[in-house]
Amino acid sequence: KKLNKELNDYRQNIIDTHPESMVANFFEAVKTPELKIWPKKADGTADSVAAWRFMKEHFWDKVNFYDNNLVHTPFFDPKLDDYYKYYVPANPDSIISEVNYMLLMSRAGKDIHQYLLGKFTDKYINPEIMGQDKVFLFLFNNYFSKGDTLWLNERQRKYIFDRAYSLMANQINEPAPQLVLKDTLGKTSSLYAVKAPFTFVVFWDPTCGHCKEEIPRFDSLYKAKWKAKGVAIYSVNIYENENNAWKKFIAEKNLSADWTHVYQTKEDRQAEEKAGMPGYRQLYDIFKTPTFYLLDENKRILAKQLTLEQFDALMDTKKR
Repeated sequence: KKLNKELNDYRQNIIDTHPESMVANFFEAVKTPELKIWPKKADGTADSVAAWRFMKEHFWDKVNFYDNNLVHTPFFDPKLDDYYKYYVPANPDSIISEVNYMLLMSRAGKDIHQYLLGKFTDKYINPEIMGQDKVFLFLFNNYFSKGDTLWLNERQRKYIFDRAYSLMANQINEPAPQLVLKDTLGKTSSLYAVKAPFTFVVFWDPTCGHCKEEIPRFDSLYKAKWKAKGVAIYSVNIYENENNAWKKFIAEKNLSADWTHVYQTKEDRQAEEKAGMPGYRQLYDIFKTPTFYLLDENKRILAKQLTLEQFDALMDTKKR
């Protein structure tokens, strides 16, 4: 505490004696709001919400988001990380509001604007928290797709555009893309024809080592718990050249007969490509296997890319 006070006093002295200096601007930028009196609720207890609100409202006092110099300091990036970690709710709409404000304010500063856009893109293009890829799509639709790409090289630009196209159709709380595929007997089967309070859409490959472990474990959970809840499974073999291996695996592992097992024929895929239509790999962002989606009774996407245990906990919550 003593050393921290000495450091802050030193910085404040620079700010007071050389207010127009670049160093003073840097020290102003690195400041954390100081809550001198902790607010209290009507019953006299500490009001943590009011304290959080005070810190959030004053976190960026005297910081100019158009100042390119901030990018070249060791202060700005950690301050940004702390703000989004401690003061911005994790839901994507709250994050979008914050990043859009910063990006609009930074327009006058080329370096800092590009830095912020790049940082937010890196953070939310493959986010740690489910649903936050909505932030990346906001950045794509409002910045990249409108020409804010001159600072990118061709490889970066392609990756950003391809990633956006793979996320547009599978956002949380949005209707799942329709799937009309062939079952093991060659009959057409529609995802939306499956009626259930919850539907899992499972994309897997019978030659994939991880799938060989996860799919039987998934089936065990289904038989032990989910089937009794009326959960339906729409299971997609993504490897059309291995249909024999697919059918053999289903039989050997005794995967539940209640599942809807389907695949896309080569002819249907080629017709789709010829018509310029996106395939299910793009629509469902299939870049690894197995990939799981949980849908509600109206086929809206409740969750994606979770562990089986997390899916199970989510269904328990939704049932309450």
